Amino acid sequence: MNNLLQLLLIEDSADDTELILRELRKNGFAVAATRVDTVEELRRALPRGGWDVILSDYSLPAFDGLQALEILTESGLDIPFIIISGAIGEETAVRLMRAGAKDYVYKENLTRLAPVLRRELTEAAVRRERIAAETALSESRRQEEAARSKIEHIIRSVPDGLIVCDEEQRVVLINPGAESLLGLSSETAIQRQVAQVIREKSLLDQILQARIAIEDPVKTHLELSRRDGRSPLVIEARTSRMKDARGEPSGSVTVLRDVTYERELERLKSEFISTAAHELNTPLTSIIGYLELLLQHDLMQVTEPEQQREFLEIAHAKSRQLAAIVDELLDLGRMESGQGMTIHRDFHMLEPLFEDVMKRLRQQAPNHFFELSLPDDPTIRWYLDPLKISKVLENLLENSVKFSPAGSTIRLVADVDGENFHCSVADEGVGIAADKIGKVFDKFYRIDASNTAKGGLGLGLSIVKQIVEAHGGKIRLESTPGKETRIAFTLPRQA
Repeated sequence: MNNLLQLLLIEDSADDTELILRELRKNGFAVAATRVDTVEELRRALPRGGWDVILSDYSLPAFDGLQALEILTESGLDIPFIIISGAIGEETAVRLMRAGAKDYVYKENLTRLAPVLRRELTEAAVRRERIAAETALSESRRQEEAARSKIEHIIRSVPDGLIVCDEEQRVVLINPGAESLLGLSSETAIQRQVAQVIREKSLLDQILQARIAIEDPVKTHLELSRRDGRSPLVIEARTSRMKDARGEPSGSVTVLRDVTYERELERLKSEFISTAAHELNTPLTSIIGYLELLLQHDLMQVTEPEQQREFLEIAHAKSRQLAAIVDELLDLGRMESGQGMTIHRDFHMLEPLFEDVMKRLRQQAPNHFFELSLPDDPTIRWYLDPLKISKVLENLLENSVKFSPAGSTIRLVADVDGENFHCSVADEGVGIAADKIGKVFDKFYRIDASNTAKGGLGLGLSIVKQIVEAHGGKIRLESTPGKETRIAFTLPRQA
């Protein structure tokens, strides 16, 4: 044999050891032997590993073959154990075989040793191969189960709805996203025909048609009513054919994506473009008209200085209105590009800032009453960007003017409480319905988008929120329809 036989020999006789080794070499074995004859030596030798076979005398001065077998069994090693001894009784031989000995050979008949050893080495190799195969199979199953569990976890975690059908149009998988969107339960849907599960006709038709689709996925949009009575959900459904490892059709997978928000955003953007064009055109038309009157003052009989000044003031006011619209559009561009809101903060006195804003609003809205309440200490300074906070106050006050009747009162209240500065603007206007309060800070959102609605791009409060949050503050809105609206924000002393 070409391989070196690693032999652990339990034997107290040097002469018997030489006889055994000579018999093995005579039969073609290349042997590397280690001899032990005590329990301690055996316990030290076993963990070294690499043993191909153990040959053991039955009777030794310090212990016997049965004890050696027990020590081997305790170690958990799978090593062929063969007894080589003098005459032993039949009862002893049975005990040894039951304890785990593979065979026994009499020392007077060592010619049996080589055939027995070859047989046991072959069987040991077969056992190792079988154990290795079983281990590999077990590991493969473990990995397969782990992969399946991971895939199931991913599928269950995907926010989009997933419906998988086999070639017989049975539902084989439905994830929580699909359950929620379609009001289904996987317990009642799995292994049922898809026609018995899906109630939406357009979706069912799409899944059924996927069987005859060549390559391109089938896509449609459908509306699903909500249980709470709100506007329906808009769902994009995309169905694709599945193929097995051989490229043969094996079913279909349908992905359901809630695009309600995207559709609403598209609608708002479309309205915004129309509104922006109108809002830009209105002051621009006035500016052009009054300037044309002034340029043709002789022809149009606009010769009085007071009248000319009036026309210039109107054109100037409309120019400021136009500039404010452009400013909002620039702010929107910065937000849409991900630049966020740039602020330049320092410590500034609050009273002059508030009084300046209030003065401008009183001039702009002479038909409204304004009340201003400030902290008792006029020297209070706060860490803020004065231009941006002025813009917040102007926007909130202008909104109050826009949505409250002439002759009503608008209150601007500011106060300092420890490390926080509190400010609120309250009016006596039309108020806001409860279901719309959560949207007022969204970009493009306008409470009334009809042709008779108040002017504006639907950006003001969104920009206000950006400025407040850029200061590390928070903003909230409270409203009672038909009575009042109050918007309050808080700024920390130094964010």
